[in-house]
Amino acid sequence: MDFGSDFVYLNCGEEQDDLEKVKIREEDDAVLSESDESTDDGETCILDIFDTAGQEEYSALRETYTRGADAFIMVYSVTDRSSFQEAEAMHSWLMRIRTNDLYMMLCGNKIDLTDERVVTQMEGEELAKRLGVPFIETSAKTNHNITELYHQLIRMVPRSGIEYKVVMLGSGGVGKSSITLRFTSDTFLQAYDPTIEDSYRKLIRVTGQPPAAKKNRKLKTTEKKAAQKSWQQSEEKPKKKRKSGIQRLFSSLRRSSKHDVNNYSQQPAAGSLPESEDSEDDVKTKPITRVDYQRKMDGNVVMLELGTLENELNLVTGDPIKCKSCEAVLSATACLEGTEGEKKTWKCEFCGTKNEDLNVEAEEIPKGDCFDFILEPAPQNQEATEEIVKEAKKEISSGVTVYCMDVSSSMDMQCSIPEFQAVWRQERTRGQSANSSVSRLHCIKEAVQRQLEQFHVDQPERHVLLMSFGSEVNVNGGGEATSHANQHFGALERKSFDDFINDGKELARNYHLTPLSNSYTALQEAVKGMHPAGCTALGPALTICAGFISGMPSSEIVLCTDGMPNVGIGSLQCGSVDPSFYQKIGKYAKDNKSVINILAVEGEPVGLPHVSKAAVESGGTVNVLNPLEIVRQLRQIMQNSLVATSTTVLFLLHPEFVFDEPGYPENMNRLSKEIGNVMKDTNLTFRFKLKDPSKSLTLKEVPFQAQISYTRKDGMKCLRIMSKSNKATTNRTEMEKGIKVSVLGIAAVKKTAALAQEGNVKEANRHLKAVKRLAKRGAKSDDQKEEMSAFQDGCLDLDKEIERNIGKWDQAALHEKERRTDLFCKASQLQNAAYLGSSGKKMVAQQRVASEMAIQKYYNYKY
Repeated sequence: MDFGSDFVYLNCGEEQDDLEKVKIREEDDAVLSESDESTDDGETCILDIFDTAGQEEYSALRETYTRGADAFIMVYSVTDRSSFQEAEAMHSWLMRIRTNDLYMMLCGNKIDLTDERVVTQMEGEELAKRLGVPFIETSAKTNHNITELYHQLIRMVPRSGIEYKVVMLGSGGVGKSSITLRFTSDTFLQAYDPTIEDSYRKLIRVTGQPPAAKKNRKLKTTEKKAAQKSWQQSEEKPKKKRKSGIQRLFSSLRRSSKHDVNNYSQQPAAGSLPESEDSEDDVKTKPITRVDYQRKMDGNVVMLELGTLENELNLVTGDPIKCKSCEAVLSATACLEGTEGEKKTWKCEFCGTKNEDLNVEAEEIPKGDCFDFILEPAPQNQEATEEIVKEAKKEISSGVTVYCMDVSSSMDMQCSIPEFQAVWRQERTRGQSANSSVSRLHCIKEAVQRQLEQFHVDQPERHVLLMSFGSEVNVNGGGEATSHANQHFGALERKSFDDFINDGKELARNYHLTPLSNSYTALQEAVKGMHPAGCTALGPALTICAGFISGMPSSEIVLCTDGMPNVGIGSLQCGSVDPSFYQKIGKYAKDNKSVINILAVEGEPVGLPHVSKAAVESGGTVNVLNPLEIVRQLRQIMQNSLVATSTTVLFLLHPEFVFDEPGYPENMNRLSKEIGNVMKDTNLTFRFKLKDPSKSLTLKEVPFQAQISYTRKDGMKCLRIMSKSNKATTNRTEMEKGIKVSVLGIAAVKKTAALAQEGNVKEANRHLKAVKRLAKRGAKSDDQKEEMSAFQDGCLDLDKEIERNIGKWDQAALHEKERRTDLFCKASQLQNAAYLGSSGKKMVAQQRVASEMAIQKYYNYKY
């Protein structure tokens, strides 16, 4: 249990202390953004260090960072000559894809491995001289030159603010992550998972930076030629008569009304010439604004990290002692009345009820913030699973992974390989790789094959089912069929939800899954054999899969699709037959302790506002991405594993407080929420407020309690009690000084997305802006500033989408609704570590380890 501040704020002070000025756009009442830039003292630098994964597979996030980075570190290992040679290719690649100034360093890492060294220091110096970049040798293990590396890099970059994006580049196994973690968290990990890419914030103080250039930089030769040609063409056109200021204003207003919201994030190319003074596009109109007063936001937020349910149990013997009125459990926040040896009275801190005649001593109260009771032990013989075994006459383990793949005709469409990736392949292969496009189905095939390889190494006993759908649904592989098994499903338009569920159950009885140790080769061949054909029977396929795993708890469906469903129940393109289908199938999966994950190809409408409900309801994930990113996303889905099922949270507040969340009952200090499936990264946030703000309170501490009933993966049913008191204050300055921006940020983005999704766009706009202002006021320590930087960047897309479209929210086109749904899903799926600073990331990093076999398998693959 974590809080948005070290203090619960009792806003009982003078009213003017809780009000602040905000700038309102008259046109649509939107609260406008203030500058996110912090006061610059000339020395403070917040580094946003992007640690790239150890392979050259495509990542949109990597492309975004690389194109917008301020500086680069190219790392090679002194024990690996191929990584040294690849560093030069990376330099050439950067020179081709970046048109603006490049600041970079060459780093030879692992110099502690003296006996294994194959690249000399002189060779490194010679390469750096040839490339025209500084050179340094480091050891992440011994912390040699790590700090000097980053400080020397930043001293090269002209100072234009306090935030700098730094990208770590290098081939697999060179120690990029080790260097990053040593610098940001002063920790060293030998077997860090190479498949993970992440951003780390670190505040440092650097002197001696050059000032930012006041004039535009000189254009490169190629840019000069292009610019000269552009100017020559413009000179051949007849000159327009210069418009008056009023004429230009009305022209600008007409253009604004036709503006495509998809282009709001596009920036002019770096190094391009400014437009002429006569250009209409050079005219910008400022919105008409007014100043208003709004109540300041506070830090009254609590967050539960439900992924901790997989941790080792802190067991308490006996049964929980509960309040007879509100069912609060006796914990360390309680106070017993009565002398030693006598029966005690507990005045419940959550409802005030006196629970008398308790036969318990103070030392018998469970200690600590978190403890567990066993409600039912794990089945000794896994009775539920044995019933399935008996019925199907086979042996099967829980935790089946079902790949449900779209093979409709549109999957044969070619998608262009991004320039970012294409240029790198050319540099790495010295021009031998010239492919410019690849089919969507090819991308999905490669992704599934890579995931099967990883499972085969790490989890050879795992059961995997491969299914595909076009106009019909087919079972492609994963086991052995009996003579009664139907592996082909047609005539889909005439069947109901229950028909498809029964088809899935029948398939489970007659199609015997086998472990990957036996089915791996056949599955790989089945993936290769998939070919595109037909329409998109997404609903029937998803339902059959859900029926198949309905008796196999802790299973997951991974559905990949590229188009609008158009065959069978729940279809959308030809008119929705059952508009509630996707939420219904999601609930069915959740009730059967299974999860649905959806991967959709970007740029194509897939009915995401509807289809996404299947994943959201079941506790799964939704991702809209470039086909080349599916490899990475499948891996991330499996890293975010299922940790508990049948989960329900009962949260109790002090009687003077109530919940302040969209869709929650008003004036309630007791809330029961059904979660269902819990993944490793699942968290739950609650904002709360005083029931009566005008009432003067003298509370010194405020108690909180969460009761989480859940079923572990082994079938054991438990009750976890999270109980904690937080200090209270009426002093706003004290509360703001103690804010934890990472918690506030996650709660703010989730609430903002929920409000916007419900149509309360103005409230969503006000809420997010208020939390951003609170973070800026309160962030004083290094940790707080690091977290504020991460929060500001992380909520940028959602903030802009709402601010720009607040007045025309209900007029969104189909593609805009798809994009918004993607934004909302990303907000609801925010990981616990999303906005952590360097100290918080240390514990997260220590959990990201991988086996040596899996690491080598990953590094050995070449694209």
